[in-house]
Amino acid sequence: MKRPLAWTLLAATAALSGCASVGPDEALSDARDWSSRSAAPPPLLALDDPTREQLRVERERLLDQPLTLSNALELALRGSPATQALLADGWRVQAGAAAVGGWPRVGLAFERASHGAEDIVTRTLAIGLTDLITLPARHALARDAVAAERLALAAEVLS
Repeated sequence: MKRPLAWTLLAATAALSGCASVGPDEALSDARDWSSRSAAPPPLLALDDPTREQLRVERERLLDQPLTLSNALELALRGSPATQALLADGWRVQAGAAAVGGWPRVGLAFERASHGAEDIVTRTLAIGLTDLITLPARHALARDAVAAERLALAAEVLS
């Protein structure tokens, strides 16, 4: 195998292996859709300091007002640490389910053989045949598992 072809295959495998992940927006999409159909505010996962600050300001604003049913619902969905933990755990479960359908791991092996004064170094890049054959089925199963987990998270957050 020529060196440019090996680097191209390695880069393509690395690029495609990143496709088997679930982002936080994608993980919460069904919960946001369901909340938009009802009077509930969309759930928000606080991943960075500006978002945490925004949630803290909203929580203080809600606690300064008289507590109504809609304010209590918004406070529970957007200001509760338990809800944040539930959203983060739902994202983790979805990412794990998506990883099952990802590209197989690539094996890289080096072999060194000496024969007299001559040293031979062999480099091998390998992907399991079974992994390649089952890739479409694993991808479909992972896609269905992520969709099921997404619906379960939406139901758990909004119930």
